[in-house]
Amino acid sequence: MRPYRCLKCAESHPTKNCPKVGRTTPATCALCLGPHPSNYKGCEVYKEILVTKIQKRTTLRPQTNLNAITQLQDQTKNTTKTDTEKPKYYSDVVKGTPDKSFNLPSQQENYQQITYNRIEEIFIKQSEKIDMILQQMILQHDGSLDNSSQQTDKVRKLKIATWNINGLSPNKSEVDILLKIHDLDILLISETHFTNSNHVNISNYNIYTTNHPDGTAHGGTAVVIRSSIEHYELPQFKTEHIQATSVSVQDKNGNFNVSSVYCLQSIK
Repeated sequence: MRPYRCLKCAESHPTKNCPKVGRTTPATCALCLGPHPSNYKGCEVYKEILVTKIQKRTTLRPQTNLNAITQLQDQTKNTTKTDTEKPKYYSDVVKGTPDKSFNLPSQQENYQQITYNRIEEIFIKQSEKIDMILQQMILQHDGSLDNSSQQTDKVRKLKIATWNINGLSPNKSEVDILLKIHDLDILLISETHFTNSNHVNISNYNIYTTNHPDGTAHGGTAVVIRSSIEHYELPQFKTEHIQATSVSVQDKNGNFNVSSVYCLQSIK
C-alpha cells in the first residue's frame, strides 16, 4: 500500500487528519513542493503527468499481423465448394458432425488481435471511400469535375471532435492539451455547466457558449473554433431540456453549419 501524502502540506498522513487549519500558513504541493495544494491543476508537474497519460491513450495500436491474416485468408480460399454449399441440418448438429469449413488458428496466433486488425482495416477502407465521395460532392457543387485532380488538392480537411466534458471550467487545462496534441480546428462541447459569470479564453481559438436558461450551473453547450477560420455565430437555441450552440463556417465552396447540442437524457 502506498504511503499517505497530504494534499495540504505534503506530509505522510491523510488529508483529513492534517493539523494545518485555514490559510494562515501556505500549502505545500507533494508533486513539486510549490506553495499550492497537491490537487492544483496549474501545477507544472501535474500538467506533465497529464500530457503523458493522454499521449499513452492516443498511441496507435500495433501494426497489423499481415502473416497471420494471409494465413487466415488462405484457409478460407482452400475451403471446397461442396463444404460451403452443403446445407446444415439439425441432424448433423445432433450427431456431432464436424464442420471442416473453418480451421481455428494455432495456439501461437493471437486470434483476437487478428480479428481486431481485420475490423480496423475494414474501417480504414470505408473512411477512404467516404472521403472520396465527399470530395466528389464538393467538386460537383463547384462545377469543376473536369479538373478534379486539381480541385481535390485545394480542399482543406477540418479536424472536428466532440466531448461531453461535465464542466468546462475545471477541465480547461485538459481542453488546451487536447487541442494542441490533435491540432483540432473545431471542438464541440456539451455539459459546460456555465452560468453568466463563467468565461474562459483559449489562445488562437474563439469560444461560443449557450447556458441553461434557468441560470444555474448545469447543461449548456459550447463551440471552440480556430480563430483563423472564417465563421460567424448563429442564434442560440435554449429550452429547459435542450441547449444548442451553432456556428456557420464560410468556405469557398459554400457555407456549412456545425452545432453542439445537449439534450436532457430523460427526453431522448
